[in-house]
Amino acid sequence: MIAPYLALSDAAAAVDFYETVLGAELFYRVDAVDGSIEHARMRVLGSVFLIYEHNATYQFGVLPPDQTGSASCLIRLNVPSVEDVDAILARAREAGAVIYLEPQTMPWGQYYARFGDPFGHVWAIGDAGTDSVPESG
Repeated sequence: MIAPYLALSDAAAAVDFYETVLGAELFYRVDAVDGSIEHARMRVLGSVFLIYEHNATYQFGVLPPDQTGSASCLIRLNVPSVEDVDAILARAREAGAVIYLEPQTMPWGQYYARFGDPFGHVWAIGDAGTDSVPESG
């Protein structure tokens, strides 16, 4: 399993955003002495991603995108249906995301969209169509 570990300037706000927009579940959290999130694990559609709040006392050598001016990767989430793509993008838009690509059927056959969250991370959402990642193998 590969699990992205996202550096954030405001991890608590990001947890709220990911729960609201992606339907992610926070299932593990460790707070730092100052109350910031030192480490947290979230799950969405069976996949796990990790987050932490980058600050003076807790650093992994990775800066949050809002401090570098650019995301370092595209986070891809395949969802069960076209309707799920539309629903996630609508919630993302309402929550302040930047829409980079409106939902559309791509040349490879997948219904797909991209947005940037308010923390600088970029997400691609696609239905489990022809470009879905296999469960194993």
